[in-house]
Amino acid sequence: MALLYVLWTTALFALFAHGFVDASHTALQGARANQARAEAQAMADGALALGLLAVLDRDPARVVLGPRQIDLPSGVAWLSVDDEAGKIDLNHAPPALLEALFRATGSSDAGALTQAVLATRARMAAGNRPGFAFPDTLGQLPGMTPALMARLSPAVTTLSRSEVVDPGVAGALAMAAATGLSPGAVTAFLAERPLLGRFARPPGAADAAFTGALTGAGFTLHAAATRGDARASRQLLLRPVPFAGRVGVAVVDWRAP
Repeated sequence: MALLYVLWTTALFALFAHGFVDASHTALQGARANQARAEAQAMADGALALGLLAVLDRDPARVVLGPRQIDLPSGVAWLSVDDEAGKIDLNHAPPALLEALFRATGSSDAGALTQAVLATRARMAAGNRPGFAFPDTLGQLPGMTPALMARLSPAVTTLSRSEVVDPGVAGALAMAAATGLSPGAVTAFLAERPLLGRFARPPGAADAAFTGALTGAGFTLHAAATRGDARASRQLLLRPVPFAGRVGVAVVDWRAP
C-alpha cells in the first residue's frame, strides 16, 4: 500500500512538472513572439520616419517615389512613397474618367459603380460635406468587392483635388484610365519614364498640372518590416500646407494596416 502511495505521488509530481514545463515553454514562445512583433513595429516606424524626413528635406520635384529597401541598424524594412497627383480623385474626377478607371480593372459594372460614386458625391454635397473622406470609403459602395477594392486602392485618392491625373507620377491603372493607352503601351512608358524625367508625358496623355510633388496633392507613405514570423506595416497620408514661408505637410491619416 505504501509503495502504491509513493508511485501515485511520483506520478502526480511528474504530471505537475510536465504541465509546468509546457506552460513555461508556451510563455517563452509568447514572449519571443511579442518581442519580434515589437521589433517589427519599431522597424516599420523607423522606415516611416525616414520617409517623412526625406519628403520634407528634398526639393519637392526630386522626392524619390516608388518602393525601396531601407537598411536599419536592427534589420531591413521597406518603404514606398506615392505622389497623390498620380491618382484619380474620387471627389473631383469627371464621370468619364471614373468609368474608364472601373473598366480598366475589368469590372463588368463600370457604369453602375460610376453612378454610385456620383450619387455619393451629390449626397455629401447636399450635406455640405466635402465628399469621400478617404479612398477606402469606396469599399462601402454597392457592387464593390474586396478583390476589386484591392485593385483600385493604389489608383484612387481624395487629396489631389484635380480632375486630371499627372502622368509623370501615375501608376499603371491610373495611367491606363487617364490616357486610354493599351496595357502594353502603358508598360512601355512606365519603363521609360525614369529616363525621361519627372514631367514626361506619354503619347495621347491629357495635359496635367506641371506641379512639384509637395505643391500639389501630397504623399502616401507605406512602410513594412518583418522580424522572424512577425510583420508590421504603417501608412501615412500627408497633405501639403504652407508653413513659415515654405511648404510643409500635415498628417491627414496614420494607420497600422
